Amino acid sequence: MEYKQEQYVLNNLCQFTNREVEADFMEYEKTASLNIVRFMLILLGFIFVLFAFSDYYYYGGGLNLYISLGFRSIALLITMLKIFENDT
Repeated sequence: MEYKQEQYVLNNLCQFTNREVEADFMEYEKTASLNIVRFMLILLGFIFVLFAFSDYYYYGGGLNLYISLGFRSIALLITMLKIFENDT
């Protein structure tokens, strides 16, 4: 099988033979999937916070509930900060 562009040829292990093309491909894949990863992080962060309802039933409403809510809020804040961090 002949290829018109030799730069896109893969070896037997399905790796690019040209490392520059591989680096460009990986950069393209990273930028293409970044929005999906950000959406999934937002979704998982809010699902983690929704477990606070089960904490209310488990802890009842005392000091342990407020500690749990504080940790969940900190985790959501860290998640949001990491989502909107500049990608380098």
